[in-house]
Amino acid sequence: MNYLFTLILASLLLAAGLPGQAQQKSKKKRKGATTTTSYNARIKPPKAAREYLHLYQPNTRGTLVGNHCMDEYTEKMGFRYLVMPAGMDDAPSPTQMRLHNFGVKCVLLVRNGPFWHHRVNKRVRKCREKTGDYAG
Repeated sequence: MNYLFTLILASLLLAAGLPGQAQQKSKKKRKGATTTTSYNARIKPPKAAREYLHLYQPNTRGTLVGNHCMDEYTEKMGFRYLVMPAGMDDAPSPTQMRLHNFGVKCVLLVRNGPFWHHRVNKRVRKCREKTGDYAG
């Protein structure tokens, strides 16, 4: 009986001491860890301003130009609508507009997927409903 009590007591003391052992330091280097400790080493250069593609439009119908909700969404997709009425001095000809827009739409197709225009139209409806902007 005394032997059994001593055996149980010894195993409990051994089991209680296991979680208290110190962990060994890993020899692996952390990914992205730096060896310098100066503050200047952590400063990242600012990102360059993003250049957006421009889709020429002869009028503002269906674009919600100036609507903050819509402007944010089109910039997120990587383009902006640029209104160029036909009577402006700097406006490109209708053929030049179509060719330019064709190139921009091809780039947007690659960047945003094949149904990007449907998503823009859906967002136009949501932004109109959200802001009550039915004039444009």
